[in-house]
Formats: sequence, C-alpha cells, structure tokens
Amino acid sequence: MSDFSVCVVQIAGPGATDRLVDWLAAELPRSHIEILRAGTVPARRAQAVRRGRSEALLLVEDTVRPAGGWRAAVDDALGDPALSAASGPLRCPASLPPRVQAWAAHEYRLDDGTGARAMLPGHLLLLRRQAALAALDEDGLREDTFFPRLHGGKRLVHGLAAEIVAADPRGASIRGQARHGRGWAGRQRSGWPRRVRAARVLGWPALACLRTARSLDRPLDLPVRARVAGLACGWAVGEAAGTLLGPGSEEHWR
Repeated sequence: MSDFSVCVVQIAGPGATDRLVDWLAAELPRSHIEILRAGTVPARRAQAVRRGRSEALLLVEDTVRPAGGWRAAVDDALGDPALSAASGPLRCPASLPPRVQAWAAHEYRLDDGTGARAMLPGHLLLLRRQAALAALDEDGLREDTFFPRLHGGKRLVHGLAAEIVAADPRGASIRGQARHGRGWAGRQRSGWPRRVRAARVLGWPALACLRTARSLDRPLDLPVRARVAGLACGWAVGEAAGTLLGPGSEEHWR
C-alpha cells in the first residue's frame, strides 16, 4: 500500500468537515487525517504540503465525498512514478438544491472526461510531496499558478471521482464570485497590454455570457441556469473591477 496521508480542507463549514472526517475514518486511521481550518484556501493547501510527512498527500475539500474505490485509485496512481498529481471527475446529483448545482456547474464545469491535463481541479487532489514542494511559491497552492510550475504527469482519472455534497458558501454567492473574479484579474492585469485591459473592462457583459455558456454544456433546470448566469455576471463584474483597481482583499479565498 502506498504511503500517503489525507488533509481535509474546510470550505463548507465545521459540520461538513466533521462529517467528511467521520466518513474517511471508516477506511483510513484517524491518525492519517489532518483538518485545515485557518488561513486562505491556497495557504492551507500549501501548509499541508510543507509539513506533511508522507510520500504523497490527498487534499480533500469538505464540499465533496470521494467515490467508492478511492483508496485503490490512490495506490494505482502512485504506482506510476512519472505522475506528480491526479484528481478525478466531479459529479453533482440533481437532488441537490439549485444553489449547489449552479455553483458546481460554474466552478467546475463537471467535465467527466479523463486523461492528461495541464491543470487539475482542487476539490480532491493527490500530490507527490516533493514535486509539489518544488512548485509552491508565496501565493500558496493556487491552481492557476501552481500547476504550470509542477513537473511530471497530471491526470484526471475515474477512480478519483468525487460527488458534491455541499457548496462553498462564498463561491455560491454572487458577491463571492465578484471578489474571486476581481482577485484573479487583479493578479493577471500587469501582464495584459492596455488594449486587453480596456477590452475586459468594457466587455464584461460578453465575458459573463461566455462564462455562462461554458457552464451550461449539459441540461439543467431553469432555476439552476438562472443562478449560473448570476454567478457568471458576478465574476465578470469582479474581473472588470480587478482590471481597474487591482486584486483587493484575499477574503474570497477563505
């Protein structure tokens, strides 16, 4: 069996975290499970990588549950010495409230394909610690900056699939998406020519439409579609603000 530990990243709240830990403990000794509650989400992930003592680390956000057979999938993935990171498809049951479904569609696009990826979602992420340590910087473990620096294979595999059970309360709000969009654009704007910055400020309605269309690539009920559009508008307005004013607070990452 591979040498790995599990870190649970609190996103949805203490109740969701405790339920996930109880669920994981049915298959893994509690001594192998750590809970990360303080600091921004990228900082918590980085903290888990830096102080881990195992060969590999499985980061699990409390918004999901790993699918059955996840332990075997971890062993299979770590059996490939060329692989530095792996994750799995995300599933969102139609029985969940529209707010949760909309957040999932907007945040993850619910891509069920597998194979090599340039970037992996962070909801359930298996990492080789040494490769991950070399890729970390002062921003912590943020997908958009971490994965371009991570050497080795990065794959999305069926065995590491996860099912959404709760939403990120900030990510599922329009205000939270606006802050997230502002933070992303504010960090990127120094690399954009002036004409690109102007286009992003003036073209936020088009950006909102593009993000909405990207998220609605599968049938969803009308209330869910409306909420997805609202989240996309929030993100696009935030992008425009970030392009003009900078990233602002990192509160959206907490």
